[in-house]
Amino acid sequence: MTDHPGIAPKGEAETFEEHILRVNPTAAALENLSVQPDDDPIIMLNLLRFKPRGDSSIYSLYARDAAPEVAKTGSFVGFYGKVLSDLDPSLGIDVGWDSVALVVYKRRRSFLQMQQSPIYQSAVAYRVAGAYARLLYVTKDGANFFEAKETVAGLDNNREPLAIGKGEIAVIDLFGNSSQDASSALKHFAGQRAHLLEGVGAETLLSLETEVPIVSEDYWQHCCLTRFPSQEALIAFLASPGWGDLSQSINAGPGKHISLATESVAIPV
Repeated sequence: MTDHPGIAPKGEAETFEEHILRVNPTAAALENLSVQPDDDPIIMLNLLRFKPRGDSSIYSLYARDAAPEVAKTGSFVGFYGKVLSDLDPSLGIDVGWDSVALVVYKRRRSFLQMQQSPIYQSAVAYRVAGAYARLLYVTKDGANFFEAKETVAGLDNNREPLAIGKGEIAVIDLFGNSSQDASSALKHFAGQRAHLLEGVGAETLLSLETEVPIVSEDYWQHCCLTRFPSQEALIAFLASPGWGDLSQSINAGPGKHISLATESVAIPV
């Protein structure tokens, strides 16, 4: 049992029903979203683990049919990235996921409206067949810990995806901490990290406050997306003096941290 309808059971699914809980939102999770304040745009953070691993061919059938239904609600994909697997995991790169998608919805009801589409619902079977697991979290503009260049509201107004060019690396960081001073710790981490980013020519594009889980094994506090000019710049950042101690500080105690290095690719449709 969990204490939130959007929190899925941890571990590998042993039955089809358990698999569904790791991929699809429950009715209770959608109902919980429907009662949230709905006066601003959101980004749905998607992390995907394909079935078979690294192969999006089945999942792409879902994306093919779902994409027009997303567009009908006035929403769009702000970023789609392939998680890189050729970096040394000892550098702190989590390769447990295959892709990342940030989908900008004008309102929460836009996402909920899409769930009612028969075309969208018919596509869900491909998602179930083509994914081992999924993390789906509502994020929004909030505490700008990372002094980001873009905002959710700005993306929604401009209707343009994030500018991540060929050869550039987008790192998605997801932070969770249950301690009482989590916000002050994250603010300190962000400030120290900014100096290291400047040294390699990187910049944070988005700093997102998490709102509610839709499909997730854990609770998360904050998410950011950082653009590095190259893979070499990312490696230099991870090898820079001070990064080791700083990264350990954010993972200390009850903290959780996912860090995914991705490259922007076309949506697999």
